[in-house]
Amino acid sequence: MLSTARKKVKALSSPIAEEEVIKALNDVNGLWEFMFPGTKSELLRMVLGKILVFPEQIS
Repeated sequence: MLSTARKKVKALSSPIAEEEVIKALNDVNGLWEFMFPGTKSELLRMVLGKILVFPEQIS
């Protein structure tokens, strides 16, 4: 069981390809209206990370 847990933790810490994120978001589209507000916020934070707003640009 420990070996399985380690593999899952390692997979979670690996970078996710942009295509995988897009596919996951497309799958979430239908579920969005049924998600709790806190779950929506957490999902957005995980996907977006950090947004910086400047007078000349958004990063």
